[in-house]
Amino acid sequence: MDIIKSDVQHLLRNERLIHEVVTKIVANPVIVDELVEDVTEEISDYLKGDTTIRKKIIESVTAAPDFRKRVVSEILKEMEDD
Repeated sequence: MDIIKSDVQHLLRNERLIHEVVTKIVANPVIVDELVEDVTEEISDYLKGDTTIRKKIIESVTAAPDFRKRVVSEILKEMEDD
């Protein structure tokens, strides 16, 4: 018996089935790890192309004293290596 699109759509409307599927997915560390990787990659790609969000990130991170210290330290290291 072949499953067609309308069969799948019908199954997806079954809240108990969806709840069971979601519960099992969330409890599976391998699947969650893969999902984290996928989501991270997609968000990272999006952020690289979104200048507004990138600007906000840079503004926020440069306001942190620890970040500025790290940047200065890395600049000094790089200059010493040259």
